[in-house]
Amino acid sequence: VDGEQKPGLYDPDLLARRNKYAALMYNNPPELLLHNPSGRGTLLVLRDSYASAMLPALATHFARVIAVDPRFYTGDLLTLCQEQQVERILCIYGINALLTDRNLPRLAAAW
Repeated sequence: VDGEQKPGLYDPDLLARRNKYAALMYNNPPELLLHNPSGRGTLLVLRDSYASAMLPALATHFARVIAVDPRFYTGDLLTLCQEQQVERILCIYGINALLTDRNLPRLAAAW
């Protein structure tokens, strides 16, 4: 998560808060990387918090899942895809966020 290795897929400290959903995938980091030595290929997921519940399932199939939250990610997405040899891209958003997020067009324009 943001360059720091974490011991699991959720933040136990955030379970003490009212919004327990935030504990999944360590809240909403701009970028996180899930490794699976038995998986194959690299998947980039453009996401909002809605995707947090699905990322563990996706990670069972890919060697690397790179999840980027466009609301907070400030890097160059094309460079990330090239450097990480991304093979597939998946967008997982709640429908309201997908329709109103102004960051997706910003990322697409940079492509």
